[in-house]
Amino acid sequence: MATRHRPRRLNLADLSALDDKLTANLMLESTFGGGFPSGAARHLVTAFVRTFEVALRCYERARLQLERSVAQDSLTEYLRGLDEMELTFIALHRAMRLAEGLMMSSETNVGKKQLPPAAEREELRKMRNAIDHRDGAIVDGLAGTGLTIALQVREDDLMIDDHDGSHTVMHAELGNSVRKLHELAVELTSHPERYVRT
Repeated sequence: MATRHRPRRLNLADLSALDDKLTANLMLESTFGGGFPSGAARHLVTAFVRTFEVALRCYERARLQLERSVAQDSLTEYLRGLDEMELTFIALHRAMRLAEGLMMSSETNVGKKQLPPAAEREELRKMRNAIDHRDGAIVDGLAGTGLTIALQVREDDLMIDDHDGSHTVMHAELGNSVRKLHELAVELTSHPERYVRT
């Protein structure tokens, strides 16, 4: 099945220029610049930055392996890229939840404009749920019945099926969501004072 659906080209967003040393930056800011004051928001910021950094690194590993799979016509690289992309969705969903926690926190000024649009967050949540609960579909006997319960990377998008139907995220939208959360992570690590509610 993976061989049949492998694309001949990919339009994945290249995010290699984004800073992936966010946790180190956060630790430096906390040590020398003050960072967030003690409290629940400080823990949320730390968890968000660390989790988002994981998502960013998984995405870039996935992109490189998937692009290699096309260049080398390699099924092995394609499957490894799929693994990393699935981990990307899991980590990105967790980072989104933490960012939403920051938005709802009474200790921060993080607002909706710092997060991807609600519709994009919801589609990413559905993708993550379909990936994370794929074993349920297998146990329920849906494997091999026409549903695509494995993540598919196609030329312009990613797709997976579950009990609720097909879920698709365009490569460009995924890249934009990652960039938006990266902006927030950079702001929180570089200018935490802007987001502390006084």
